Parts: sequence; C-alpha cells; structure tokens
Amino acid sequence: MANLQEPNFSALQEFLSSRPHITQATPSSPSYASLRSSYIINDAIQPALIVRPQSTDDVAELISIVTANSIPFTIRSGGHDMFNRSFANGAVTIDMRDIAYVKVDKESQSARIGGGILIQDLVAQLDKEGLVTATGTIPVVGYVGWATHGGYGILSPNYGLGADQIQGAKVVNAQGEIIDADEKLLKGIRGGGGTFGVIVELTIKVYPLERALGGLILYQSEDIVSTIKQFNDGYRALSTQGEGLPPALGAHQAVINSSTGRAFGLLFLWSSSDIETGKIWLDKMLSLAPVAMHTVTTTTLAEWLKVIGTVVPQQCYGPILTANLRNLTPEVVDVIATHAQQMHSDPSVMFGIHELKGPATTQGGHPDSVFAERSAHFMLEILPTVMSPENLDAAVKWGTAFHEALLKTNADNLLPTLYLPFVSPEALDIRQVYQEQYDALVQLKREYDPKNVFKFALAQI
Repeated sequence: MANLQEPNFSALQEFLSSRPHITQATPSSPSYASLRSSYIINDAIQPALIVRPQSTDDVAELISIVTANSIPFTIRSGGHDMFNRSFANGAVTIDMRDIAYVKVDKESQSARIGGGILIQDLVAQLDKEGLVTATGTIPVVGYVGWATHGGYGILSPNYGLGADQIQGAKVVNAQGEIIDADEKLLKGIRGGGGTFGVIVELTIKVYPLERALGGLILYQSEDIVSTIKQFNDGYRALSTQGEGLPPALGAHQAVINSSTGRAFGLLFLWSSSDIETGKIWLDKMLSLAPVAMHTVTTTTLAEWLKVIGTVVPQQCYGPILTANLRNLTPEVVDVIATHAQQMHSDPSVMFGIHELKGPATTQGGHPDSVFAERSAHFMLEILPTVMSPENLDAAVKWGTAFHEALLKTNADNLLPTLYLPFVSPEALDIRQVYQEQYDALVQLKREYDPKNVFKFALAQI
C-alpha cells in the first residue's frame, strides 16, 4: 500500500497513460514551455506536470487520483494571476482551458460556460447571439477566476460585478465528486472562487446588446498633471449633478506609455442600444480635457475588447499594487497626477481606475455573496510591470512610492478592504479582504473542504 504522506506520481502517470486524450507535459516535454507560459513571467515556479483535462469527468478523476496519492496540485483557469498562483513548484497544474464551451439559453437569459473559458472567447460566442455579460477588460483573463473572486469591469455600473452574474455552478469537490452547488455553496463561490472545489461550469446571466458605443480616448498629455486634474474636476462635477452618471456609461481612467509617450486616457464603453444618448455622453467625456485622439465608434463588445487588447502586453515581469478609495478627492487626484508624471517609461507600466457603483453596491443588496466591499468606491491598480527585466527595480520603486502616497491621503477616504486577486501572498491578510464575510467563508471551508485539499486556492483559509 502506498504511503499517502509521500506523493505517488507513478499512480498519476499510470492513470494518464490510460487517458491519452488528456494533454500532459513535464519540464522535459517540448510543449511544456508553451503550456507553462502565462502573463507574468516567473520562471522560478515550475510545476512538475501540466495536464489539460477535456471534460468534467476528466477533472473529477484527476482530483480523485491526486488526492488519493497525496500529490499537490493547482488549478489554472486562465493564467493571468499577477502572482503566478496558478502554479506551484513540484505540483501538478490542472489547466482547465480546454473546457471552454458556451451554451446559451435565451429564454432564461443565461448561459452555461466551461470552467476554462477566456473572456475573449466568451464574449465572442455571446456576440454571435446578440448578447453580453459583465466581463473584465483584459481579453485573455480566465472568466471563471475573474468572476468568482469579485470581477470588476467596465460593465459593472450597468450589470454588477462578475460574482453577481453567477446563477449556478458545477463543482468537483474534495472527494472527486461532481456536484451542483446549492445556494450556500454558491454564496461562497461568489467571492471565494475555487476555495471549496474545482469550478468546472458556471451558469451566468446574459443580457441583450447587439451594438454598443466604445473605444479608447487619449487626452493631450504634454502637461499630464493638468490634464488629469482637469478631467477629474469635470468628471466629479458630472457625477454629482442631477441623477449623476448613467449606468450604461463605462469610463475607465488609465495612464499608459503609448507610442508617442506617456498618455492619460479613458476606456469608454456605452452598454446600451440607445446609441444617440451614448453619443451625448461621449461628447461630455471628450469635453473634460483637450483630446489628442479617440477611436470611439458604434461597435460590439467583442470588437471593443479586441481594441483594448492591443494596449495590453502579452507578457511582462512585475507585480501589482492596489487601494480602495471612497472618492477621487482633489487630494487623491493630486497624488495620481504627480505619480503619473513620474511613471516609468517601460511600455508595460500602467495605471488604471475601476469604479464600483450601481447594482453591485450595497443599495442593490447582495446577501448571497461573500465579496465584502459593496460600498460605492474606486479600486485603483498600479502596475509596475515591465517588458525588460532590467527596468523592474526602477518600475517597482515608482509603483511602491505611488502606493504609499495614496495610503497617506485622508484616512476617512480609504477603505479597509483589498481586492484578493491584486494582493501578493506575502501581504495577504484574508480577514482584511473578506471583513464581515470572513466567518461565513471559514464555516463553508470547514464544511466543504475540511482537509484543505484546495490549499493553493487564492483565498487560503
């Protein structure tokens, strides 16, 4: 009888030899480098084996084998995690990306999706049906990982967070059983991700939208400090006038290193078929600061995502830093503008702002989710990521100074919560992430995974 305290990889290899349809690669395999490749380059983390199941049954059998033989494993649903938590040294990576189907039910306005589908592929499939759902802005992010850990995005003001789209889930649990998540487990999945099992399928809400208005606006940035302050003065005024900004308006501020230099811009998306009203709001956004150029046109979400994807590098080195703030006060905007001016020139260095409001906030009521931060707020992401590793130290120094300056602004404007996907394992305080939902998460973990089989999940309890 095998010693279950020591990993028994031979049992897994015997299983895989009888399942030739499951792609596998060891570090010596020709395909290993491409299968291991991910957004953040970190060659120090090398899984012992990468496997790509083709079905829910494959996943269930794999979980049964690795748990029975004490083999450590991680789950990869996309591979865009900023800290390479899809991998662990000496472990097996179960790469879900071949389980990527989309099955639409227009009558119930829902879709069943495979646990490894990427945002770009989900959006493209829904587009064929004249449908959309809330998504992130980076095309190659895995949808399931994005949605189940919260899921900020440019469509959140209209439809809510990614977690709010989840109506059902099929999970492979710690015993290797395929189960349909009940409401109790669904609450944990909405914010807790794969803490309790492998999410092999989600059922999500979808919405009719054949045409949208979207693109990228770049403002004149020779004096980027003045431009950012002018834009935010105007944006703040629009937000507080009358009924405020409409839900269909998605406006994501960003600072990038463009081909013509450092630039302040706006990812613009009007998610309503009322294109004429969208053009009115486009004109308002264009009037907030002098415009250098824009690509905004009548489009689809799929086409918009392709345009935005051209701004993001395929791979880079480096971390991410984040902070949640109630408002973009003049004090905060001054910090943003100052550090935007000082931003490192590597093409991969970026800064962006997500705005959470509308149906995702407390006013909408979300007792069925463990995602903690439901007040209206801005989530800032500082990306000292670089294409050239020799630039990494300087970029991280810039990002760290930026982050520290934000944390020194008015304490009453800072929220205590952090966004789990953007927190490094070294800095992670799981209580700070989940706040009043922490105890509920712990109770669910005790019930569904008491032996901590899924110990490499992002929410490590």
